[in-house]
Amino acid sequence: MKGRVIALGFFDGVHAGHGVLLRETARIAALEGLDPAALTFRGQVAGKPSRQLTTPEERERLIRELYRLKTIFLTFDDTLRDMLPVDFVRLLRERFEAVHLVAGYDFTFGRQGAGNAETLRSCCAELGLFCTVIESVFLDGAPVSTSRIREMLAAGRLAKAVELLGHPYELTLELYEADGAYWSHGVPDDVFLPAPGTYLGRTQWGQVTIELGGRCMRVAGLGAMSGTVRLLMEREI
Repeated sequence: MKGRVIALGFFDGVHAGHGVLLRETARIAALEGLDPAALTFRGQVAGKPSRQLTTPEERERLIRELYRLKTIFLTFDDTLRDMLPVDFVRLLRERFEAVHLVAGYDFTFGRQGAGNAETLRSCCAELGLFCTVIESVFLDGAPVSTSRIREMLAAGRLAKAVELLGHPYELTLELYEADGAYWSHGVPDDVFLPAPGTYLGRTQWGQVTIELGGRCMRVAGLGAMSGTVRLLMEREI
């Protein structure tokens, strides 16, 4: 192992702001002859909503497909929750051979979220690592953030949410056929859904129309099929 440049974050949604951070990680790694990676978390992270925009598996795939980075997972358990900031950075150095850490301006870590971007710089300096902090990314005069994307989805403004994400809003669902359409009933409670409404999107087989009501959806069109479906939602009607 020749050492890693590691991007730090929860990366829920893997949105356009995350993209700036991940691209910078890849750039630094190429410049320094190191391996690039993104570190994120499994489990319920303190201060994060229970319904996420992306599952850990979806985050890993988006980071790999869009930015060509390997994803490293840490489980957010009691040990990690109570770890001092400097011990967290030491863990990254010793377990994952981190040489350079990259994080957003609002990254928090360590016991009770006590560590912030300035703490990260200080811990890296103490332990002999390099550190880069990425400032906020703006779109339409406001920061790109997971919370802003949630607001757009909750209001049914899917096209704006997709603009902030930088890619379609993706759901992985089990569909079954009935009455000339395909249905998903009882979407798992930990999956974040847009507001009830009618949306356009696509699957791996073609275009679809999605009628969403509560935790149930009806999918129709050339791209509708029974079985496990990657549903890419693109805009409201």
